[in-house]
Amino acid sequence: MLCASCSSTREHTSLDPAQKAPILAKPDSMEEQLVRLHIPLRGDSLTKEESGQYAKLEDDLDTAATKAGVGKLDGNEIGGGEYTIWMYGRNATKLAEVVKSSLKGRALPKGCTLFLRHGGVNDSRSKEETIAVDN
Repeated sequence: MLCASCSSTREHTSLDPAQKAPILAKPDSMEEQLVRLHIPLRGDSLTKEESGQYAKLEDDLDTAATKAGVGKLDGNEIGGGEYTIWMYGRNATKLAEVVKSSLKGRALPKGCTLFLRHGGVNDSRSKEETIAVDN
């Protein structure tokens, strides 16, 4: 017999109208691991030159991480004398390697660091580490 809805000849199970269809679970973004790039600013606020330079850096990091299939850019934070770029992926180590590779040869100030959290934000057992960035 042909199904009028989808033209399939396979047997279908009808849902009771009162029964809701199952909801497919999306991956929990809180399980994603964090990589944060901390860049010291020259002063307390961002200069116009730094703004342009770091906006391009964000675009480049997002492209590299997406292309490598290891993560994505989440945004930035400016304050406390730092420009911080937030990225998330399933494996902080792999994401950090892509970030470090993308930073090679760039004119960044001394004192840049990568902060890695190997585990979800709600996992109290998550290992954390800070790595100096050498260009």
